[in-house]
Amino acid sequence: MTLISFVVGLIIWSLLSLIPSVGVILVSPYEAASAFIEKLGSGLLEDTFYSLYRVLFGFILGLILSIPVAFLMVWFSTFRSLVNPWIQFFRTVPPIAFIPLVIVALGIGGRKLFVY
Repeated sequence: MTLISFVVGLIIWSLLSLIPSVGVILVSPYEAASAFIEKLGSGLLEDTFYSLYRVLFGFILGLILSIPVAFLMVWFSTFRSLVNPWIQFFRTVPPIAFIPLVIVALGIGGRKLFVY
């Protein structure tokens, strides 16, 4: 059943890409697949690795920093009263809203940011 759904989806996609007004925005599955294969040869896997590396590095850094802060917040009420408002403030901001701020702060050429 999944295969049938996939084939029907590809047929609908192909037919929609043949309509002139839609074909400007929506390319055919063949064009998309050939562009994907072309990008594989020109560094897509390397860029994917760098992106995954940054995500894992950020996750591990956040984990390493958050555990001591959590313990300090539990043990010391003064520390909790100083840190908790900042944590609550940043919890209200959606994580995706930080992406433009990080791009502005760090720039687009992010390979310089980490040593591989």
